Amino acid sequence: MSRIMVVSGGGTGIGLAVAEAFVRDGDQVVPVGRRADVLDEAVARLGSGCALAVPADLTDETEAAGVRDLVAGRFGRVDVPVDNAGGNVAPGAGEPSLTELWTGDFRSAVLTAVRGGGSGSYGAAEAALHPYACDLAADLGARGITVDVIAPGFVDDTGFFGGRTTR
Repeated sequence: MSRIMVVSGGGTGIGLAVAEAFVRDGDQVVPVGRRADVLDEAVARLGSGCALAVPADLTDETEAAGVRDLVAGRFGRVDVPVDNAGGNVAPGAGEPSLTELWTGDFRSAVLTAVRGGGSGSYGAAEAALHPYACDLAADLGARGITVDVIAPGFVDDTGFFGGRTTR
């Protein structure tokens, strides 16, 4: 039986590469992301290994719960959740206040989507994930569930930096 993998930010960059690796291993992937058009492209690349694509803003508690409920209802389980989403402001949302940046980044870290980009709040939220992962690993390890945190560098095709960098 293939595993069910839910990959936030699964439409581009690292998330898509992770999804493709899971598909190569015979797993079924559920990419999640804010942009339906990007997810459509990911579905085309993943082919039959894409079990379902779910457009959602995982910084919104209701949408995050909706993704969880949809996947649980469809498959009855999630074998591997990959918290990969990044970026800090939804398109068209305008400039966030300093308070919105910090509270949004920290809140979203536990809703399965760290978001950030160019602010100190993003780095702080990312750093907070390491001890959070240790706590999760302590709680879930007895059930054979592992928790990992990966902190990559620049990834070109994510749009994460919003054109603020050059190669």
